[in-house]
Amino acid sequence: REFKEEFSIDIEVGEKIAEAEFTHKGIVSDLFAYRVYFLNENPTWVLSEHEKIKWATIEEIKSLDFVDSDLLLIQQIEKKLAHEK
Repeated sequence: REFKEEFSIDIEVGEKIAEAEFTHKGIVSDLFAYRVYFLNENPTWVLSEHEKIKWATIEEIKSLDFVDSDLLLIQQIEKKLAHEK
């Protein structure tokens, strides 16, 4: 839904590849990361909520500033990708 709303891109949601739990102001929340597949081979990105988009390597992503819960997801995704090589 978010891909359609924010980027006008149609996707298929695949397997769950990472999850993390965090607590903020006493509220426990769960984060999930899923593999996604583009339904159009060459999608045209329409940015309605963002100024720009950039594909990045896992190393580039790890160099950015993320909150701890996002870092947990990134670590799990990195392990998953390494295992698939």
